[in-house]
Amino acid sequence: GELPPQPKLANICVYILTICFVIASTSCSLAFQVALHPFGTNSLYKSRGSKLRRRSQKNVAKEFGKQTYWEGSYKEALVEGGARQSESANVSFSWYCGWEELSPFIYDLVREHFGLAEDMDVHGDLTVLLPGVGNDSMIVDMYDDGFTKLSAFDYAPTAIECCKTILGEERLVDVTLNVADARNLREIYQTKYFDVVIDKGTLDSIYLIGKTDKSSKRSNVVKSIKEFTRITNSGGLLVCVTAVATDVIGDVLEEEDSVWEKVVDTRNGVFMTCDGFASINIDATLLVYKKR
Repeated sequence: GELPPQPKLANICVYILTICFVIASTSCSLAFQVALHPFGTNSLYKSRGSKLRRRSQKNVAKEFGKQTYWEGSYKEALVEGGARQSESANVSFSWYCGWEELSPFIYDLVREHFGLAEDMDVHGDLTVLLPGVGNDSMIVDMYDDGFTKLSAFDYAPTAIECCKTILGEERLVDVTLNVADARNLREIYQTKYFDVVIDKGTLDSIYLIGKTDKSSKRSNVVKSIKEFTRITNSGGLLVCVTAVATDVIGDVLEEEDSVWEKVVDTRNGVFMTCDGFASINIDATLLVYKKR
């Protein structure tokens, strides 16, 4: 009738500490991986036929600021996708997040800042610009969701060919595509034309054009934001999904003489929509500003 031996308090403490150590080690490992891969894990892999080769983050980051890098990448995407609409899924890639993850925040922000009631059409005549569209399929999802007044540009000509392939002929009737540099859009877009500008990693790439020169990096971002400011309507929104130039973008948009008012900054905490969607589903920082 003896009771079984009870575990000593010291053993219990060791057991608990071991579990905590494993959890902490796993968290640190994941955090370290994220820190090493600011553009997302997929960006470090490049498919070539059946082979998948891994590149170092350092070398890849250097390439992101070069037009030649993007031209080569998009040409490869077209070859691998067969440059046919039936295989467009192989041509596309979304940076940081897709429309499924971003749309709850866009709808929430548009309704709030454009004064639209729940039963009103969000899409309507809303003019939207997607800078550095590349081969991101988000443009297709937005169009199919009802945003038909879409414009997009990229400074790599082959990126626009990828975009045309992804969109297909029917959507191209309504969507405007251009080859352009974000730092100088005067010949492409008129002043105060767009209601919403959605940047997903374009300012990050532009920032990297400056390589190791901090002043050059900032200068490129400043030029691009000046153009975004010029082409955005008063009361319009600038949405930035960023992982590399986050602090620079925030600093430029929040300068003393800035016409932008900060609406969302997930560096300060998670952003929740009215319907309960959380910004943790976006693999980068979400910055949203409204033009005064």
